[in-house]
This record gives sequence, C-alpha cells and structure tokens, in this order.
Amino acid sequence: MEQTRNDWALAFREAFGIAPDASFANRARMIEIVKDVYAAFSSTPFLKEVHELTFLPLSLSNIVQLDEVIDDLEPDAPLLAKRQELLRAMVPWQIKVLERHGFHGPEGWLQLQLALMMHYGADTEIAGMIMYSIGVVFRRAGLM
Repeated sequence: MEQTRNDWALAFREAFGIAPDASFANRARMIEIVKDVYAAFSSTPFLKEVHELTFLPLSLSNIVQLDEVIDDLEPDAPLLAKRQELLRAMVPWQIKVLERHGFHGPEGWLQLQLALMMHYGADTEIAGMIMYSIGVVFRRAGLM
C-alpha cells in the first residue's frame, strides 16, 4: 500500500509538478469535499448553467453547456469516448466546488485526484459517492 502511494506521488510530481497535499489525507474532510463536489453533479445548475472553460490542459477551450456537450456527441461514437467527453465537461464544476474548500484551479483539482488515488482507492464509501454522482450524469446523457 505504501509503495502504491509513493508511485502515485511520483507519477503526479513527474507529470504535473505537484506534490501531495497532506490536508487531503483526512478522511472526514475528504468525505465532506467529495459529497460537495459530487452533489453538484445532480444539481439543476450543473445540468443547465453555461460556464466558460478557459484553463489548459484540461480545457475544452470554449463555452459549454452540459446539454450542448450531450447534443454534440457523435451518435456512432464509442460509449467510452462519449463518457470521456462528459467527464471532461465536469472538471470545471469540480474545480468550482473545490475552491469553496480552499483548493484553486486545475492544481486543486489535480490534488483531489492524487489524494483519491493515494488514500482512498479502496474506500468503498467514497468510491460509491463518486460512481453514483457520475452515474447521474451518464444516465441523463443516455450513456448507461
């Protein structure tokens, strides 16, 4: 387990130039953050609000509304490609919610991803919250 944590920390340091943020290692805090982030995915504002995606490299670099992302998916595109496009559209919402918890921009989002890999990969409660909320979006898009 410790080796896996070290491997994730090394991978993120080499790929993105970030080190783990110790504050994500607190399980109670992580549950609070994950609940907040993923509750947003089933909210009406997430499903309707137009928001600008301007950061790189995670950017779609234009103004996107979830309904437009869903409508723009090629009908014959593989299911995995459709899901990946929706997941990309969800990143700005995650960033917006993370900012309420003191983690800003793409680096804050990467810190969350790193913490999930390092500390919570086997945590069924956190994984369940994540899978449920992503499932809400995938069901709405007809990708389940």
